[in-house]
Amino acid sequence: MSWTTVGTRAEADAGGVPGGHRAAGVVAMVAGLVCAVVGVVVLAGWCARGTAALRWPGRDNPMVLSAAVAFAVTGAALVVLSRGWRRWVVVAAGVDVGLGVLVIAGHVLGRGLGLDDVFVTVYLGGAADSGGRMGVNTAVCFVLAGVGALAAAPGWPWPGRRAAVLAAAGSLIAAIAMLSLFGHAAGFSAAYGWGEDASMAVLTGATMVVLAVGMLTLTWQRTDRRGQWLAMPAGAVTLGAAVLVWAAVADRDQSIVSGTARAVAVLAVFTAGLVAFAVWMALRAENARHLAVASQTRLFQFLDALPVAVSIRTGSGRPYYANDEAERLLGASVHAELVDGDLPGLYQLYAQNTGQLYPARDTAHARAVRGEHAHLDDVEIHRPGGGVTALEVWGTPICGPAGSVDYTIAAFADVSERKAAERALADQASLLDLAHDAILVRDAGQVISFWNRGAERTYGFTRGEAVGRAASGLLRTEYPAGDPDAELAGSGSWQGELVQTRRDGQRIVLASRWAARLAPDGARVGVMEVNRDITAARDAQRYARSLIEASPDPLLVINPTGTITDVNQAAIREVDVPGERIIGTDFAGYFTAPDRARDGYRRSLADGVLTDCPLVVRRPGGEVRDVLVNASLYRDAAGTVLGVVATAHDITDRRRAEQERALHAIELERANAALAQSNAALARSNAELEQFAYAAS
Repeated sequence: MSWTTVGTRAEADAGGVPGGHRAAGVVAMVAGLVCAVVGVVVLAGWCARGTAALRWPGRDNPMVLSAAVAFAVTGAALVVLSRGWRRWVVVAAGVDVGLGVLVIAGHVLGRGLGLDDVFVTVYLGGAADSGGRMGVNTAVCFVLAGVGALAAAPGWPWPGRRAAVLAAAGSLIAAIAMLSLFGHAAGFSAAYGWGEDASMAVLTGATMVVLAVGMLTLTWQRTDRRGQWLAMPAGAVTLGAAVLVWAAVADRDQSIVSGTARAVAVLAVFTAGLVAFAVWMALRAENARHLAVASQTRLFQFLDALPVAVSIRTGSGRPYYANDEAERLLGASVHAELVDGDLPGLYQLYAQNTGQLYPARDTAHARAVRGEHAHLDDVEIHRPGGGVTALEVWGTPICGPAGSVDYTIAAFADVSERKAAERALADQASLLDLAHDAILVRDAGQVISFWNRGAERTYGFTRGEAVGRAASGLLRTEYPAGDPDAELAGSGSWQGELVQTRRDGQRIVLASRWAARLAPDGARVGVMEVNRDITAARDAQRYARSLIEASPDPLLVINPTGTITDVNQAAIREVDVPGERIIGTDFAGYFTAPDRARDGYRRSLADGVLTDCPLVVRRPGGEVRDVLVNASLYRDAAGTVLGVVATAHDITDRRRAEQERALHAIELERANAALAQSNAALARSNAELEQFAYAAS
């Protein structure tokens, strides 16, 4: 195992032992809120000139205004610490320590610094009762509270001693506060007044006990779980003792304390218990640190057994840990400290297939320092002997309670064999990219895993947009002839037509061929589709069909053997036979003179055209229809004759009209002849009459 200790994992520089029971945070928060509320209420009382009310629960001196300010700030800091936010508490600790040191210095020098006078007289306009000076014991408690807050803040130089400092500070504050409260209860002024003209008020002492309980409970969050059960009872005993003292102060006749000696004895026992508890908490914290180090060692043993390389560095770039696989891949450079972030030059990391060092700001460690999670699949190591190792790298930041990055972890694996296999597959896939048809491969769940350039041209979706998507959903596939899965399951292949949607929304028709890839147990694991866009051909067919159907005359398509391959609706009506019964039959069989019809067909094949060939169509019921047949050849793109397209213009009605006109003409001629004879007879009669008239005259 190879690792460098840059701190204790159990008590990292960012804070204490993580975890702790949730109840400890709640108790510490409540204690902080109580202290803050008391401080704010006392401040409000001073602002309202209600100093008499601040003497409650007796006639002793009230809590001074500077102590109220310190309680408000310290209580807020305790609430912040209970939530794990620690940076702001440095300010609160500075206020506590600074205020306490100034008060103690004033008492030692025998000169009043006038702190409370400044607060009350200057800023509050001169109160009748300025509140006197803060007592030395109160100042000492605030100095201890500030030190305890600093121990829980970032940058504490002895992270392994956080719990011990917190426990010691809380216990000493509780001892001093309980001494003051017992002094008030027993009438022993030396216990609560550590000076000639200043003492700790009853309310100040009680609030100090609450503050001590909060700090001791906060210590519980910083120890291992085997000792957690002792912290809460200790806090409860402290609080219970404070309640009893409060009862003694409120009712002297029923006080449980009688006399100075008994008060001092009880105080000595209680203080000894608190000191013992502080020592025990410090030992538990040290034991927790050792357990954390042992757990860290075991964790590193587990990491050394991994086939994946792991490198851990601090946020500043110092090496913290590297497992055996990391040493194998990176060599001794894995333990070197970064210089100006030059990780690529240190490890000889190159961007894949470029011959250039990997960008320093884009490495896994560099991105993790910025708080980013990274996944790199384009990194390779160039060996001094000329070898190249491809790596896949993951980068992860490890942040402390304040949100800053304390450590960065880079995990990387040798993927040279996988890259070689991917290159081989890419070479094979490049051959499929040469095909004009759309080729796609999908798994049993319709998810696309391969998409060639032909598919990009056909559908408009790029490979990146298509791979990983469900084919049926992406292309909105419709199967005009039904779902092909049944046939694919039976024979392993299928071919037919599909209707799918391009990226631009256009619906296209494709001739599709499917082939299934089966597992050894026969289960279908993938399908390859080869699709060709036949939309233009289908449109041309529909256009040709529309032209055929647009003809009012019967139209037949006849192949070189004389078999009908297509007809329009007019032809179906002409012969009075369903279309499916016409397709595939001999065209000559529908005429009364088949030989003459075949002769005309041969002439159209020989001459390329047949014009107005009169034929007679016989219907199944015996009715005949006169038609004039016109025909011409049709060819494929290469010029090969595929058959004849013939139209039959029905002239039955015209023939009948012509016959009727001929009969009318004959009858008219006969009538004209009879009229001529009648006219001649009349002329002769007229001549005879004229001669008779002349003779008579």
